[in-house]
Amino acid sequence: MGGEREHHHHWNDGEVLVDNGDGTITDLRTGLMWEQAGSDTKYNHQGAMTRCHDLTLAGHADWRLPTVQELISIVDYERRGPAIDPTFKAAAFYYWSATSFTLPFNAWFVDFLGGNVFFDGKSLDFSVRAVRSGSLDPSTIRAENARLRAQLRQAVAVLGGLVSARDNAPAAVEERTVQSWRQARAFLADLSRAPLK
Repeated sequence: MGGEREHHHHWNDGEVLVDNGDGTITDLRTGLMWEQAGSDTKYNHQGAMTRCHDLTLAGHADWRLPTVQELISIVDYERRGPAIDPTFKAAAFYYWSATSFTLPFNAWFVDFLGGNVFFDGKSLDFSVRAVRSGSLDPSTIRAENARLRAQLRQAVAVLGGLVSARDNAPAAVEERTVQSWRQARAFLADLSRAPLK
């Protein structure tokens, strides 16, 4: 029965998604199981955390709000509006992550229009997609983390150059655009130093 209901979708770098046929998606690269459709209702940050914690889906009751690293892992940068594999039922909306910003009343979210990452006040209402942990062995997790760190270091270097260019741009460049580059650079730098396990 499972073989008839599974649909495999291949992404870059050998990523494989499996439609489990029960409202969930399993990412074989990360070992994470995702809620396929996400929420129709938008929630503030605390509401998003509660909604995921209270969710029972596909016989599992250990759902949670994903970290920003986990949420980024399902962005498909070859797509846009939404920037996610069509196996997921998703609109191009903002999705909350569980990761707080340096200021405790802000948290990171992912814009699935183009896969951008930002932070904003936890009182705002955004979409929600729950996740639950998978069962990858530690050596696989370490290898994935090493690959992610290398990509992040490269991204930080590239963004550093872009921030410098924006800072030296004419005054006509909107300050919000400059701030967006600075936020992205600071975010990636924080991720590259994060104590991933």
